[in-house]
Amino acid sequence: MTIKNLSKEDRPREKLLYKGPESLSDSELIAILLRTGVKGKSAIQLGEELLKTFGGLKSLFSAPFSEITKIKGIDKAKSTSLFSAIELSRRVIKYSSNANNPILGPKDVFDRIKSEFINTNKEIFIALYLNSKNIVILEEKLGSGTFSSCLCHPQEFLRGFFKTGSSRLILVHNHPSGDLKPSKQDINFTKELSTHLEYFGFELLDHIIISGEKFCSLKESGNI
Repeated sequence: MTIKNLSKEDRPREKLLYKGPESLSDSELIAILLRTGVKGKSAIQLGEELLKTFGGLKSLFSAPFSEITKIKGIDKAKSTSLFSAIELSRRVIKYSSNANNPILGPKDVFDRIKSEFINTNKEIFIALYLNSKNIVILEEKLGSGTFSSCLCHPQEFLRGFFKTGSSRLILVHNHPSGDLKPSKQDINFTKELSTHLEYFGFELLDHIIISGEKFCSLKESGNI
């Protein structure tokens, strides 16, 4: 059944207007983004297929562009609409995290940074430079890929300090595998960076690993 065959009040756009967005299912909301279906499948059915293929809304929003476009009927126009919605939601989360508030602990870092890891299956590394009041004055993405390809020599972090006049650093990266346990490489690099910064009068406050809705502080685990 196509969407046109549905009663007017059951069509996603009309349903949203008359009953509000909260009345729509995930597949109906996705259908609005897709706009049209394909031969033999309505936009709603296509939305249902996306959810089923990726195992739910959260996994769909974490799927790479190349995987989404493999689904029959999901062309570049449809996939870019989905990715635009994902990016908007990521920015809303980021902007609502009270970015000007001081960082008081790992949870504050997690709330501020977690949106950066939406829709990625690669390791991403972010440096937060803070002033003496623990307010972030620079958020710098170091790259994505593997640990060794993203993390530079500890001396490279000095540029951020000199550029901003900051005195403290928090390093954040994700583990897409879901395992929060710091690797030996995580620990060794953290200790090396902390020693290096201390020599120049700067402080590494923490190194935080994020995976999904969980995080691990290397400071709290005694690795700094």
